[in-house]
Amino acid sequence: MQKWKFDSITPTIRDDLHWHPVPQRIDYKLCMIIYRCLHQTAPVYLQDLCMPVSTTASRCHLRSAARGDLQVLATKTVTFGPRSFASSAPKLWNSLPLPLHDSTLTLRQFGSRLKTHLFSLAYGCA
Repeated sequence: MQKWKFDSITPTIRDDLHWHPVPQRIDYKLCMIIYRCLHQTAPVYLQDLCMPVSTTASRCHLRSAARGDLQVLATKTVTFGPRSFASSAPKLWNSLPLPLHDSTLTLRQFGSRLKTHLFSLAYGCA
């Protein structure tokens, strides 16, 4: 279908190309890195930043430990601290629905379900 200069591109991106908006693309990439960290296929320095709540002795009996949540590290700065991988990655992982936390999912299955979830968040589809 031909588009004119001032036509909205959003329906084409959503319906024909099935592209995610930029914030959801960033979330997708970040979640894929977290998945790889949790399955020990990412670099060790990133794996060290993705610590499950269940590994801490004082927190292993919490509901968040049973759900597979990650520990969110405290930050000292307001502007750049929450943007760091150590802070933003666990927050994003903890915000995902529980079926995506399933450790038996392959990388391909996880990526497919994650894309579906992010697409529904971006465009309000069911």
